[in-house]
Amino acid sequence: MTVIVRGSVDATLQSGVATHVLSVPELRGPVTAVNAAAGWFEVVGVRVSVDDATLYAGLSGLDALKPEQNVQVHALPESSGRMRATRVQWIAAATTQRMWGSVQGLNRAAKSFQLNGMAVSYGQAHFASGWSAAALSDGVPVYVQGVPATGNGAFVASEIRRGHGLPDSTNSPVVLLGIVENFTSPQLFTLQGVRVNAATAQITGGPASSIGNGVKLDVVGRMVQGQLVAERLRIRHVPGTGGPVVYEATGPVAQYQSLSNFRVNGQLADASGSNVSFVNGTSLGMRNGVRVRVSGSKVLEGVLVVTQVEFL
Repeated sequence: MTVIVRGSVDATLQSGVATHVLSVPELRGPVTAVNAAAGWFEVVGVRVSVDDATLYAGLSGLDALKPEQNVQVHALPESSGRMRATRVQWIAAATTQRMWGSVQGLNRAAKSFQLNGMAVSYGQAHFASGWSAAALSDGVPVYVQGVPATGNGAFVASEIRRGHGLPDSTNSPVVLLGIVENFTSPQLFTLQGVRVNAATAQITGGPASSIGNGVKLDVVGRMVQGQLVAERLRIRHVPGTGGPVVYEATGPVAQYQSLSNFRVNGQLADASGSNVSFVNGTSLGMRNGVRVRVSGSKVLEGVLVVTQVEFL
């Protein structure tokens, strides 16, 4: 799931304490088209691509997705108004639909704007979290929930919530996951519309030469005059290569029943496979309270299939 996290971060940008965590699906509604061979589907008028890192819930994969099925999609923005799915969940019904995007063509008199090319009427909308219609402006990212247009009418919004926004103050710490756009060099590109300078960043997860448009990155750094100056950059996925796709959880072991059934930082994990490697210890050291980092390349029905356990 995609999340927005606010809180405090230590001086080394290694850890932090969350004061607010918000997870809202970027899209929710009926599927209107599927092209499994090309790796995409459409929902709420938005084309959504998938990759090797996309997780499915209630579906075995993109091949199982059919038009008119209802889905809830967590995703990251790509170029040209498209999205890259991080999680696709089948749902039985969608009484309301949800969209994410940036406000365009705001018309305060008509109480309307455009979102992903769709007209949105916000005259009846509730603004969540103390927000108000007065704060709307072109370019502001928003989550919009409502009912689809009838005929040629506008999408009628019932709730509008502000999307992600990075701090404006200089030297504010930021951690940002996104898809590379407007690539100029491995040191200069945009991520979720934010200009990134990675000239002095420590790069892990692959060679710097593999960074380009469409590559998924984690960037850790500080905001300086509206630009994210990266201190660390991790390559999460390079389209077409099949990897790297790694899921991790770090923390004390909890609710330990066996190697096939325990949790780390809330994540259910299974480390019973024959290919699991143990670093700084053995499987005999697994018990409640032991601090570990578990990692793997698959999450099946919410369970992390572990390939490495590192004792910390």
